[in-house]
Amino acid sequence: MRGFLLAAATCLGLSGCQTVTQQPDEVTEIYRPTTKDNSAIADAFEKVLKDPDSARFPVIYARKAQSGLIYYCGFVNSRNSYGGYVGNQPFFAMGDDRFVSVQKIGGTEIEKIVVTEMCRRKGFPPLDG
Repeated sequence: MRGFLLAAATCLGLSGCQTVTQQPDEVTEIYRPTTKDNSAIADAFEKVLKDPDSARFPVIYARKAQSGLIYYCGFVNSRNSYGGYVGNQPFFAMGDDRFVSVQKIGGTEIEKIVVTEMCRRKGFPPLDG
């Protein structure tokens, strides 16, 4: 009897489940980030870099999705704990016109591969640094 009740409860629980297909968030053409974008990106990096005031962004690409979300890919170069610049590190960030969150910075070789792939999947050109 317990087995039957457990099976019936499982069937009832599963009958409410359905597969949801997530639609891709279509993105527009790549554009040059605005002054407002650049400011939001700099603010986002303040939270993750050891010396955010030293941050330099030699390359930044931006794409806006239909949802309003903005994706950013590019390079950041900043000083480490010893005061030396680390060299251009690829990054992937996203946000809207008010707030940007840095998703990943490529410090190690595997992180660089991951960031490059994240950018590629959003349709950005190859990041060669």
